[in-house]
Amino acid sequence: MKNKKEIYLLLPVVVLIWAFIIYRLVDYRSGDNTSMFQNTQNDQVRKPGFGPDTFSLYLNYQDPFLKKTSHSKIPPKSLLKKPKLKMQESLKWPNIQYFGLVKSRINGEVAVNLEIDNISYIVKDRSDCKGISLRKITPDSVISYWSGEQKTIYRN
Repeated sequence: MKNKKEIYLLLPVVVLIWAFIIYRLVDYRSGDNTSMFQNTQNDQVRKPGFGPDTFSLYLNYQDPFLKKTSHSKIPPKSLLKKPKLKMQESLKWPNIQYFGLVKSRINGEVAVNLEIDNISYIVKDRSDCKGISLRKITPDSVISYWSGEQKTIYRN
């Protein structure tokens, strides 16, 4: 008799749980199918930048392993004069895009299809075009020099 009472009490609880689950499924399928979680892009949220460290360590203590007591008389870095760094003017490279490799069937010469400032050029290996010299051509990239700077341009 005791078991029947438990069954009569637990059966409505199970039916209520299943009814709630079925209600949630039906409500989800008949709804507007918008997710509760929406992807929002926070372009305006900026991460704080990390500047140079403003502290210096003055490590003037005894070595715990060697037990030497000699200390170096080096002043902390904050007392030393720091040389001013000169900003180099970075050169503005022209807009270069690499579209592919062209091989000659007759003599096997290699050339590349480049677009420099929205003008297409076919340039041979180790030649110059608008001041840009090509040093090495591979099927997926080109190594180029311009005004003493090297740049690797990858295929689009």
